[in-house]
Amino acid sequence: MKRRQSSRLSCQNQKKPCKYNTYGTSSQNTTEVDIISEYISFLVGKQKNEQHLTVASIVWEFARYEKCSYGSCVVGKAYFHEEALNKGWRIYLPSGKIKILCGAHATPKVFA
Repeated sequence: MKRRQSSRLSCQNQKKPCKYNTYGTSSQNTTEVDIISEYISFLVGKQKNEQHLTVASIVWEFARYEKCSYGSCVVGKAYFHEEALNKGWRIYLPSGKIKILCGAHATPKVFA
């Protein structure tokens, strides 16, 4: 007796388009905002539009972080959005490099 197989798995072996893969295609140059907007359109069950892109950009602005420049830092993440509790610091050095500090460190002497 043959085992039953789910329709999702049977779609992977077929060459025709599958109902589970109808939301966009991924490529090498896909941005985070595009991925989030695709997921939002999948959740609401509608095709991607401008509202999904707006919501995705707001979500990505809130979720985005930079890595702290101090290697021994316990927190390790510096957030720069407006609602961040411990907002990080960007220090622009004369050499052209940017040093990132998370909110757990003291205020840099440059800004004090």
